Amino acid sequence: MPSIYRSYQFSYAVDFISHPCPCSIFDWLLLSVLLGAAEAHGPDSTRYLHLDRTRIHADTFGSRRLKEAAWQPIRIHLDTSALEAQVNAEQLSYLRDDVLHAASRWLTNVVQVLPVEGSLRYEQPCAAILSGSGRCAQLQQNFQECGPVTIPREHFADKEVCPSGMLAGCQVSSGGAGIPNADLTIYVAAAQTQWCSGNTVAYASTCRQAEDDRPLAGYFNFCPNRLSPASERNWHQDVAIAIHEILHSMAFSSSLFPFFRDVLGAPRTPRDEEWGLPPVQDGMYRASSSTVRVERVDGLERHFIALPKVVQAARQHFDCPSLLGVALEEQGGDGSAFSHWDARIMHSEVMAAESSAMPRISEMTLALLEDSGWYRVLGGLASPDADSAAGHFVFGRGKGCSFLQHSCIIDRQSAFPDTFCTESQGSCASPSAGAIGCSHDHLSLGACTNCLHSSELPTRYQHFDNPRLGGIARYIGYCPTVEPFWFSGRPTTCASSGVYSDRTSQRFGESHGPASRCVLSTATQSGFVPPDEPQGTCRDVFCLEDALRIRISESNFVLCGKEETGARKRVFGQFAGFIQCPGYAAICGESGTQGPKEGAECHFPGTHRHGRCVCAPGSMGEDCSVPDTAANRQDFPFGFHYPQQEFELKVGLELSRTEGLRAWPMRPTLQSRPRLLQFKVDPALPAGLSLNGDGELRGTPSASSDRKSFVITAYGWNGASTTVLFITVLCDTGADCPTSAPESVTPAGSVTTSLRGSSGSGPSDDQAAANMPKLRITLSSLDFRQLQKDPGLESFSQQLQAALSETMSLQTADVVVSAAVDGTVLVDLDLSTGQEGLKMLEESLQNQLADPASPLLSSTFGLTYLQSVKISSLSSDGSRQVWPLPSDDDGDDGFMGYLDYREWQDWFSSQTFVVQVAILGAASVVIVLCCLAICKKVCRCKKSEPERAALTEWGGTADTSAMPTAPASWAMPSPTSFGNSMLTASPDQAMEQMLAMGFSFEASKVALEANRWDVSRASTAILETAPRPDMDVQVESATDSEISVHIPPSPKRR
Repeated sequence: MPSIYRSYQFSYAVDFISHPCPCSIFDWLLLSVLLGAAEAHGPDSTRYLHLDRTRIHADTFGSRRLKEAAWQPIRIHLDTSALEAQVNAEQLSYLRDDVLHAASRWLTNVVQVLPVEGSLRYEQPCAAILSGSGRCAQLQQNFQECGPVTIPREHFADKEVCPSGMLAGCQVSSGGAGIPNADLTIYVAAAQTQWCSGNTVAYASTCRQAEDDRPLAGYFNFCPNRLSPASERNWHQDVAIAIHEILHSMAFSSSLFPFFRDVLGAPRTPRDEEWGLPPVQDGMYRASSSTVRVERVDGLERHFIALPKVVQAARQHFDCPSLLGVALEEQGGDGSAFSHWDARIMHSEVMAAESSAMPRISEMTLALLEDSGWYRVLGGLASPDADSAAGHFVFGRGKGCSFLQHSCIIDRQSAFPDTFCTESQGSCASPSAGAIGCSHDHLSLGACTNCLHSSELPTRYQHFDNPRLGGIARYIGYCPTVEPFWFSGRPTTCASSGVYSDRTSQRFGESHGPASRCVLSTATQSGFVPPDEPQGTCRDVFCLEDALRIRISESNFVLCGKEETGARKRVFGQFAGFIQCPGYAAICGESGTQGPKEGAECHFPGTHRHGRCVCAPGSMGEDCSVPDTAANRQDFPFGFHYPQQEFELKVGLELSRTEGLRAWPMRPTLQSRPRLLQFKVDPALPAGLSLNGDGELRGTPSASSDRKSFVITAYGWNGASTTVLFITVLCDTGADCPTSAPESVTPAGSVTTSLRGSSGSGPSDDQAAANMPKLRITLSSLDFRQLQKDPGLESFSQQLQAALSETMSLQTADVVVSAAVDGTVLVDLDLSTGQEGLKMLEESLQNQLADPASPLLSSTFGLTYLQSVKISSLSSDGSRQVWPLPSDDDGDDGFMGYLDYREWQDWFSSQTFVVQVAILGAASVVIVLCCLAICKKVCRCKKSEPERAALTEWGGTADTSAMPTAPASWAMPSPTSFGNSMLTASPDQAMEQMLAMGFSFEASKVALEANRWDVSRASTAILETAPRPDMDVQVESATDSEISVHIPPSPKRR
């Protein structure tokens, strides 16, 4: 079922006395909890899951494909042709150019797939298939349907349809060229459908799949009645909604869980032998217990994701080693139940059934993508000392198994005071906020959502003596939480400036900015009355190695140690009161690397990690402060990655020879970037290593060093992007190696460069470098690891360039050597000369490789490395094998197709009874005639038995004791005197062949003796003297030595 977003608002009347503010009462009434719920409504997407699968690779999905293919960033094509006709220009620009592209760019930056080869073209689904041949007899009606969108016919492949069951009656249902440079297409619309009821914001689902069941197409429908002007919308929440819906189309759906595969490509859920589909229960496909574990808890059916990487990520996040599965939402019907995380334990996560004020992506969601078998995630499933693309998701972090198993409120008290609250706000219809608290992530001030509902809550959600009292959020199990205040239609955070008056900030000593966090405090400047109980205040908080440094005023700080959570620290100077120490891990993470640092800004929803700011979807820049909109993209590098992040080097061993290297040169790639870039590393790299002008990592380590993170920054025109490398330098056992301890902050310097494949001085178009055509050479006979050792990747690259230059007069601009998944060698050649240069290189290489004596193959390099070669073209249209041409097992069978008995069986069964009787009658006549012909042949053979008996007496296979001595004229000729076809034939065999041809014994004997037992010559000699077919051959006498043949004279020629 699709996800359907609904939203509603819950407003408070705020106590202005405790926290004065210049805002109007109307604005403060917008203190809201936006709960985007996927209700039990919407079209049933299951009907799309049985449609014909689309073949997207030259080889079918399986171990061979997994071994030979290289995973590549997913290419998401957004088809907004329907949307363009349904919204106004302002909405179109905001949704298409800003929101949707921000979501797809982030996914492309993080998620990898086995790419579609060539253009993406869907299979036209069949409604009827011939049981014998498997050919399509009839297409599905409305096969172009994809939710509220009609897929253009040009996006489908041609389809052969055989209504009669015979090839002669087949027709082709025409398709088109397909979608170039795409692995997934999302069809976007804004149609007012029956599902857009109430507060529904959007819904989405999957509608086409590949042979390996990976979704290839999905739809995403915005409900137009919920589309407000862009100026009134919440940017980060809108991007999160887009991510949420696209992830439903990609993998996160109860309808798709049964189709998940393991790392080898095998289905995790057993399939039906006939159709290859998972089992069906109650009209839905059901996943195996190793994918989704089903339990009865308190009389309610609960579903838990039991996939290995999901469970591993959840155990790390919650600190619960015994966890066996992550709970899915059980409320909301098919629209949300079992297709979202349970919000009770995953509140604020982007795939929860509710859209919180500031959703973020967790490790569990990234792990689920990997567990599907269809995707790989860069940095997913991060351990505390590794990098990750996940966002600032801290709900339940480190709370232990009790957080997952127990109620949020026990004996009217919060089981986890920093997460759940108990203060009642009165009626839910007109609440009145009490004390100001802190949200669970310490990013915002807010108020508790506990209030009196108009009716009793379900029994299992009654947390207080009063059965009507509970939190406002249904999907979080009515557990009360502190939710952020809203200001001018947007949630507030401590990073926001201008929310409070200068007087308010001065009174409490508050500070607002990227490092500001909500801290409970009574600290108040002299002259003001302090509150009786600690309340939420915004203060700069900096993470030290073993403590938090909390700002009270410009130069007044308080230190809270790692183990001092909840301790009250007195403040001095111009302020009186105390600070209540927040949890160190809640602010900085367990390792202390995920919180704010002095001098290093990181704007929410970005998160600090390993000395850099990791941007959430919709943000970019070195500090994640820039919205990822169309207006900003051209000046900011985006999607900055190296082929790998982890390096384990050895002292004295050149980098290109290092075991574990995945590619050479070790140069970064960017999804989009300005023409000119500067690179900087911080701290300085280990001794002996450096970055060159392309950001390429090179060198030979000269001293050992422990594992350390190094932040690489790529500076563009007006902004920058960062990535992180982890480098360890080891010393061989017994060797005396110097040690190196780089300084904590020492930039290695900046180098201005024009990135390879670009020119000019202005900004470039998105993905210009990525779309530059290349040739890929697959060397399946070489082992990448062995090539690293001898001759080394750099030496191999140089030898290849030299061989191409000497034998083909070809100068390549770039050679990249990398490892395929199966450990063989991939070589990408880049001419930087466009499509024409690529075609010339392709043809020249084909000619050289097709001729074993060509200069390239006969060279030392060719004899050593080019013995098993495959060439593919890499362009904006995707990957296409060009040499040798791949075999097409699914092609036309040609004439043999007419001999397929299964097709004839299908055709015969489709005929009327009268026609079937006539066919059987005609077949019977043919069979009788064939029998008569065979009988005539047998009878003729029987007439020749006396002749065969005579032959046997001469030297056949009869009893040798009864045989007379063969006459001298029956001499065995030398085998060399026979024709090529009779070199091993004996006289008996030659005679039998002549008799089988229909010649008489006497004539055969004479002709064979005259032609030295050559059957070919003997038969020719008889035929040359034989009469016309209408003439008689009369045999008057026959002896062993003489045959007289009387042939009437031939008719005269006219």
